[in-house]
Amino acid sequence: MSNATDGQSAARPARLVIMGPQGAGKGTQAARLAEQLSIPAISTGDIFRANIKGGTELGRLAQEYTAKGDLVPDSVTNAMVRDRLAQDDAAQGFILDGYPRNAAQVVELDAILADLGRVAPSRAASTSTRSRRRRSRPPTTSAVCSSASTASVTSTRSPSASSPR
Repeated sequence: MSNATDGQSAARPARLVIMGPQGAGKGTQAARLAEQLSIPAISTGDIFRANIKGGTELGRLAQEYTAKGDLVPDSVTNAMVRDRLAQDDAAQGFILDGYPRNAAQVVELDAILADLGRVAPSRAASTSTRSRRRRSRPPTTSAVCSSASTASVTSTRSPSASSPR
């Protein structure tokens, strides 16, 4: 990670995705990184609550699903994330906590960033290819791809000696 004194931070916005199971500390780490990097930590839970509290159309849709005990569909979640990433405070970078959660959302995140002009369209396609490759062969240690437009900060276990490779 670059620091503010090397001049790279201003030229290259930080776009981070923090992944892990519930209770792993994603929110805690996102808050610490957000403060250090002066970018917003964006949690899908926070986005849902803000939209519901604000009475937005997306908030009403989300509330209809959650009131029935159903999961909010990707189409609604993706639209909320798109709206949030379009806000001015996310222009110089962001940390996503809780999104993307599946392969379709990874592809959608690439499209959102391309549509917002936050990544070159040709990079969006190559990022999707890298994401598919990573899913088929998960890392055994924490990894950040320096060439990706959006970095993934993951917490994974080292494989045990008996694990197949």
